Amino acid sequence: MKCTMKERGNTSWPGVQQPKIPKVSRKEWWVIGLTGFFIGLFMLVYDTRIAFGKLIMLRGFWTSLASSVACTWVIMTVVIFVTRWLDGTVPWRPKFHRRLTLQVLLGVLIPAMLALAWTLIFLACLDCLPRIEHYLYLDFPLAVLLIVGFNACCTTILVPLGTPPTTAVTHAPERDTTPDIPEDEAAELGSTVAFFVSENKQTIVYQLDGTVSVDLRKVKEIARALAGNTFFCIRHGVVVNRAAIDAVHPERRHCRIVLKPPYSERIFYTSKSRSHSFSMWWRQGKG
Repeated sequence: MKCTMKERGNTSWPGVQQPKIPKVSRKEWWVIGLTGFFIGLFMLVYDTRIAFGKLIMLRGFWTSLASSVACTWVIMTVVIFVTRWLDGTVPWRPKFHRRLTLQVLLGVLIPAMLALAWTLIFLACLDCLPRIEHYLYLDFPLAVLLIVGFNACCTTILVPLGTPPTTAVTHAPERDTTPDIPEDEAAELGSTVAFFVSENKQTIVYQLDGTVSVDLRKVKEIARALAGNTFFCIRHGVVVNRAAIDAVHPERRHCRIVLKPPYSERIFYTSKSRSHSFSMWWRQGKG
């Protein structure tokens, strides 16, 4: 049974891994909570010449502390989310200048403006207008320096905490029950098929010319039968033809694969366990 239909411009079908919303690990939440509290407290007491025991008894101290800590938590969370998003979309090595520009704009200037707006609104609500000038001359420059320092720490140290190191994964040998695909059929598939994807318990075959058909075999069976220089199983349920790949962008935990037209709007990501072997397979074919 084989049905054919024209490819539609949909980039969110099953099997296509799109960049996901960044996640913050449990360690990072602890870092945000504890560090944010101490930075928020520091911003209140560093330029105060009143003893701390008397300071905490002043009217408005605890309200100011809660506002300072909450603002710091929000800013730290924004910086971590921005850094995680940049790691998944704009890696450092191939796009250094674009990544650095976005890192400064999104990870420093926007949090700094957020801190400024938050504090000005808070001081205005408390009717502490004389304090606003003091904040602009002393506290805000220090807040910007703290944001820059945390951004650098997040880029180099904090974000990798939630990223387990890539290790070689040894797979147990599977019993090969796949019927051999004849050489002439394999050659035909290599010249006509762009990729195989498992969707709704069916193997969907996307042709190089943009048409789509259904194969009765499972994707893992096809992957084992076609393993070689032409096809590669980049993750569970996805087998891609080298001829359909336009560009490969190595990233921290996977490889981002951009396809040629008519699938140029679709992006695949290799699984972490197969990223290294895919990179070697891709380089060998390019050589």
